[in-house]
Amino acid sequence: MRTTSNLSRAGRLVSLGALALGASVALASGVSAAASSASTTPVKITSQSQLTTLLQQGASATALPTVVDPPASLATSFTNTKFCLLNQNLSDPVDARPVDSQCSWGDLNAKKTVVLFGDSQAGMWVNAFDTLGKADHFKVVLYANAACDIASTELWNYYSLAGSQGCTAFKSWALKRFETLKPAAIVAIYHPSVTSYNYLKLSISPLVYSTALTSTFKQLSQASKDVIVVSDIPNMDREPATCLSIHANAINVCGVAASVGTSDEDIPTESAAASAAGVHFVNTSAWYCTSSFCPVEANHTILYFDEYHLTKYYTAELEPLLAQVLAKNGLS
Repeated sequence: MRTTSNLSRAGRLVSLGALALGASVALASGVSAAASSASTTPVKITSQSQLTTLLQQGASATALPTVVDPPASLATSFTNTKFCLLNQNLSDPVDARPVDSQCSWGDLNAKKTVVLFGDSQAGMWVNAFDTLGKADHFKVVLYANAACDIASTELWNYYSLAGSQGCTAFKSWALKRFETLKPAAIVAIYHPSVTSYNYLKLSISPLVYSTALTSTFKQLSQASKDVIVVSDIPNMDREPATCLSIHANAINVCGVAASVGTSDEDIPTESAAASAAGVHFVNTSAWYCTSSFCPVEANHTILYFDEYHLTKYYTAELEPLLAQVLAKNGLS
């Protein structure tokens, strides 16, 4: 079982303007020397089998090849969410959120609206949804509050009481807002807190959490006929820029075993809650890991912006698979 300490949980959903100091470590220490001199670029990913092969190659790599986004520039590789990804310490995030027109991407003139709902995990997918929305003519509206689990119960967000209470208020407001908006689809992407705590930092049982999550999914299904819940990404155990700078010729130490990176409780809990609520659940573990390992690089791309979020480059490469998943689960 993967457990998440208070410290790692806080780190997982940090305010995304800050990256560990390792992101600025100069490549002269070895990464640039280890990079291939060939001007190889990523191939277009069109199938899961193709991606699996690329991940297997990444898992067996030693030296870092030529990559789209070098480790020293990872601090600029998170999606620009235009202040629509709300800070985790806000006591009143609803008041702080820009209006929908400022938090929209994709085809801004489209009649079809898709809501992207969650925490910073939702925010990291904005660029990919922007591209898909423009191609398939739907508007994407982001409703996201950092460190805010979407389960319908009062949860400690690992930052502050004010931020935790703000999260609860945000969730309640967003769910009511969706009933009015009536979007064509709602895509929920967030980090689940199966091991969670209330405002008093007392443990909440998995059953209570699961029940609260099912409640959220049911409320989402009342607002939209198509609700798609996308699973969490693996949890890296070290910051990629620093690790790659230190281990230029042994980059596989920067990844994690699949048994460590993927939780044995989060995905089953989400899947069961989605099933109980009658909404779609998509397990995306195979987008990041082989059967045994979750590499930090694949297809000439560094996958992670930090330990807890993907780079905008990798989400862009996953757009074809994301489009397939959305279409298969009702959004077309």
